[in-house]
Amino acid sequence: MDPIWIAVIAVGGLIVLVLAVFLFQFLNLYIQALFSKAKVGIFDLIGMKFRKVDPKTIVISRIRAAKAHSTFRSTSWKRTIWPVVGCRA
Repeated sequence: MDPIWIAVIAVGGLIVLVLAVFLFQFLNLYIQALFSKAKVGIFDLIGMKFRKVDPKTIVISRIRAAKAHSTFRSTSWKRTIWPVVGCRA
């Protein structure tokens, strides 16, 4: 096997490993929201992390709202949190 292919496979494996570790930190919250029928996507969780919003607080709030049969818009947390952290909508 050519050394270039070994290097490509090693770099690809490293990238996959880093992505897996990054996604596993959200897996618990995603599964918890999924089973409680709170509509939270994995990309929403990743977006919360990049915006420096605590995903656990948002997910727990949405789970409570889902259990209370409350309607909760998918982007309303952005309007609530963005002024606090100084982001612009």
